[in-house]
Amino acid sequence: MTVLLEYRGNYVNFPYLNKMEIFYRTSKQDLFFFKLNRFLTVDATFSGNLGRLINHSCKPNCFSKIVFHSRKSHIVIICLKNLKIFEELVYDYRINSDDYDYEQIICCCQ
Repeated sequence: MTVLLEYRGNYVNFPYLNKMEIFYRTSKQDLFFFKLNRFLTVDATFSGNLGRLINHSCKPNCFSKIVFHSRKSHIVIICLKNLKIFEELVYDYRINSDDYDYEQIICCCQ
């Protein structure tokens, strides 16, 4: 297993997250949120890196892991196997359905 990259962005406290989501959606902006825990989310919408572009799959070749380093939590993307050249990086987003979010991403892997 190899660490590919860190999923980077701004750390957002939960009270501000809903306001940011509403603002992004009304601005027709794509969302790139990754939940660290129930208090913090990483917002990669404007200040993220290429990690925000990794797609979802129910048959992933990568996975995400939260690690603690230098007194801070970080999200890293790790590959599960040796990857072929030009193989798409994908991991399972493990999205929980949200009764209040009608624009939630729906898995179409079937």
